[in-house]
Amino acid sequence: MSTKKDALGIGYNLDPQSKLSFIERFAYGTGDFAGNIVYSAISVFLVFYYTDVVNVNPGVVGSIMLISRIFDGFSDILMGLIVDRTKSKFGKARPWLLWMCVPYAISAVILFSVPANATDTFKMIYVFLSYNLVSTVIFTAINVPYATMNAMMTQNQYERTLLGTFRMLLATAGTLFINTFTLKVVHFFGDTPRAWTMTFLVFGIMTIAIFLFNFLFTHERVVEEPKVEAEKTNIRVEFAALFRNKYWLMMAGLIFFLYLSLTVNGGSAVYFAKAVLKDQNLVTPLGNAGTIAQIATLLP
Repeated sequence: MSTKKDALGIGYNLDPQSKLSFIERFAYGTGDFAGNIVYSAISVFLVFYYTDVVNVNPGVVGSIMLISRIFDGFSDILMGLIVDRTKSKFGKARPWLLWMCVPYAISAVILFSVPANATDTFKMIYVFLSYNLVSTVIFTAINVPYATMNAMMTQNQYERTLLGTFRMLLATAGTLFINTFTLKVVHFFGDTPRAWTMTFLVFGIMTIAIFLFNFLFTHERVVEEPKVEAEKTNIRVEFAALFRNKYWLMMAGLIFFLYLSLTVNGGSAVYFAKAVLKDQNLVTPLGNAGTIAQIATLLP
């Protein structure tokens, strides 16, 4: 049974059918915890930050997010093609966690650093550029490879199922973390626009540490067989093939409406707490009620 040493000099099994250790399963799941620090912040607090903290026109915010979602759909496909062509000593998908963790953390700070005293036009440009940088480019560049790692770490179906379970548990834990601590940390730093920047500076440093842990304690064992020359296609052909695949189109539509629902529900929670419950801090128990229920349903 062949083994190889990882980045820490610890030996691990190269057999793609082998059983994974608890630490590797947990390390894989932490990637979605880190990912949800920014994703959940966008879903729950970003629109509130734009409209109520730095006073960006709600119509402008909605239009920018709608346009950006279209860009994001194409960037996901492009990133999948890039991962497929990546070659490094760490594998295809795993090195992107190392390469993108620092830009990812910086992007979180940029997202919550809209100049509060700038003109409306400048704010609009800043929101458009920063939101697309984070959502369309950087989040895609780290999340797509992370999602791909499951299939590259093992061919054992039971282990893949466990990896999916760890991922979902820690993803919801990341949402729970954001719901619970964001407003508390913002209050700690003074409840000002700058306090939001400082909050996501702290969260950004956390994500770097978590993604490095993910990178160091996971391994790619599944080696793709070299393609013969006749099988090679260009990006244009691969894009066209996707849009002729009815099952891909069905899944794409399903995921679109799923994330639309999550975004609308998450983004409206803080407004509901502020306008109806008369206390924006009640967004914490309001959001956590659903998240805790999700965690409970994932437990065996």
